[in-house]
Amino acid sequence: MNDVISTLKSRRSELALELGRIDKAIAILSNGSGGGTGKATRARATGKPMSAAMKAKIGRGVRKAFLQRKREAKANSR
Repeated sequence: MNDVISTLKSRRSELALELGRIDKAIAILSNGSGGGTGKATRARATGKPMSAAMKAKIGRGVRKAFLQRKREAKANSR
């Protein structure tokens, strides 16, 4: 009886881990490149036109976040 319970418990933890991975993948796919958008809207809220340097900084942030997500997705798929 105890071995059945331990088997079920281990299976449950495996499934929980898998569910976490699936949730993460869904979040990554549904967000797209939503990494730097918070910064962009904050900068625009001032009412002044955005400088090229600021745009470049935001662009770098978005790219960095995208590449990080891509790396994580690759690591999780293994």
